[in-house]
Amino acid sequence: LLEAILTDYLAEKRCEKKQSHGKATYTKKLTRADGKIDWQKPVEYNERFVRAMFPWPGAWTFAKLKTKNEKFKTKRLKILKAHLENGKLVLDQVQLEGKRPVSWKQFQEGYPEAKIIF
Repeated sequence: LLEAILTDYLAEKRCEKKQSHGKATYTKKLTRADGKIDWQKPVEYNERFVRAMFPWPGAWTFAKLKTKNEKFKTKRLKILKAHLENGKLVLDQVQLEGKRPVSWKQFQEGYPEAKIIF
């Protein structure tokens, strides 16, 4: 692509264009709260969101987990990797707060009663 653009530029088929806004744009510093996934957004958006938030602040949501004494506890679940498959967001790698990263399959085996809070 670069070769084609440079060839056209040197042959004067392309010319320089001044940018319409000459000033830099600024945004706020990302915080951990900015990584919370909005499940109301389209799945394509959320798949890109997971990639954009890695490694900081990380895309995350809440998961409801069953404890040993049959009570449910809500914990933060960081989504490290995901992909789209047949129009659905498929989780590849997750990390429960206070735990090490695991594959989604391993997470489901360890927490079969877990439910993601949408």
